[in-house]
Amino acid sequence: MKSLAAAIEGLDHVHDHTLLSAGACHAVIGRVADHRSALSDDERQHIGHAVESRQLAYSTGRYLAKRALAELDVPVESIPTHPSRRPVWPDGVVGSITHSRRYGIAIVCRCSGLAGVGVDLELAGRVTEDIAESVMTEAERQVHQSDWPPSAYTANFSAKEAVFKAVNPIVGLMVGFREVEIRWLARERTFTASYVGPNRENAVIEGGRGTVFALDDHVGALFWIGAQAT
Repeated sequence: MKSLAAAIEGLDHVHDHTLLSAGACHAVIGRVADHRSALSDDERQHIGHAVESRQLAYSTGRYLAKRALAELDVPVESIPTHPSRRPVWPDGVVGSITHSRRYGIAIVCRCSGLAGVGVDLELAGRVTEDIAESVMTEAERQVHQSDWPPSAYTANFSAKEAVFKAVNPIVGLMVGFREVEIRWLARERTFTASYVGPNRENAVIEGGRGTVFALDDHVGALFWIGAQAT
């Protein structure tokens, strides 16, 4: 997974869709565009009342995810949406979708070695010090940040979003921002997550590992939980 993050960071230009692969995982990155013609009837019905910008982002995410699934030889016409708003993946697959106003990323992996995966992408600098006070624990704010990760407050926010996306399909519980504490391992260029909330089922995240990456003027995070951790 670290190699996927490095490949994303190494992109010189993002096209309509760019495929990156590592082992049993495939990521597809693309610019947000109008892919509504590629949506299934159910997907159109789900997003049909949203504002246009949301429709474009949603259709791009589904378009990229279907291309990634095709690389796994799991072609699908539709990717349903769970009541918790996460994508519902085919049997034997874990995955995640993220988008900003400009870019979208979808990642899918075989379940054989992974129990969950999450990806997130944010505009660098989006999380200000004021916002950080509401989404970071006191211990996170006290940690001195070196030159890694980039855009430290936003990277911390993105890391938590990736953690949430990885654990929710496993446990089915919502996780508050202050229920997760990110620990940065600068030398290894990775991070771990500790669960500090009341629902100990979510402590499965402590068996996971993550990394962050830069993409143009964005910062993103990948987090994965091994099958042995559940």
